[in-house]
Amino acid sequence: MNNPDYLISTPENVDLHLELAGIGSRIWAGFIDITLVYIISLLIVLVAGLGAGFVEALVPIKDSKNMLFMYIIAVTVLLVFAINSGSFIVFEKLWQGQTPGKKVAQIRVIEANGQPLNWASAVIRNLVRIIDTGLFMIGLVVMVFDKNERRLGDMLGGTLVIRERQPDMSVRNLQIQAPPPATTFVDARQI
Repeated sequence: MNNPDYLISTPENVDLHLELAGIGSRIWAGFIDITLVYIISLLIVLVAGLGAGFVEALVPIKDSKNMLFMYIIAVTVLLVFAINSGSFIVFEKLWQGQTPGKKVAQIRVIEANGQPLNWASAVIRNLVRIIDTGLFMIGLVVMVFDKNERRLGDMLGGTLVIRERQPDMSVRNLQIQAPPPATTFVDARQI
């Protein structure tokens, strides 16, 4: 590991050195995640549009059409909100602190004490994402001034974003070879 940026001392007097994820890798991961969320949201809206087209073509009664349009709009809004808000929470908890973007950027969210991310922290940090990305990108400004490069959601959730450690040697690369056959024989009678 190059330069550990964060040190955790365990009760067993073991020092864990963690490399914090930089702003660039976090922006890259966020760009990937937001792009995926927008694509899925667009697909939901397109399916809702197709559903509205079928309702228009197949339902003859105007009051029934209006009611069905309202249901389609309500379900679409709920699904888009759930994807926008919930996907980060679910991915980070179920994928051990990673979203698809974080996996590509090779970064991970953990608790500030080095433990894996819990549900409460995942929910808090991602609900504050609305403020971090909304108000003039205040999360980015806070990251620049915080010594551990945390945004508001990380501070309130008690989390850190670290660079994923890549093992130097993988078990997949190990090859066990049979010893070469002996080519010379020693005559034990001569000893």
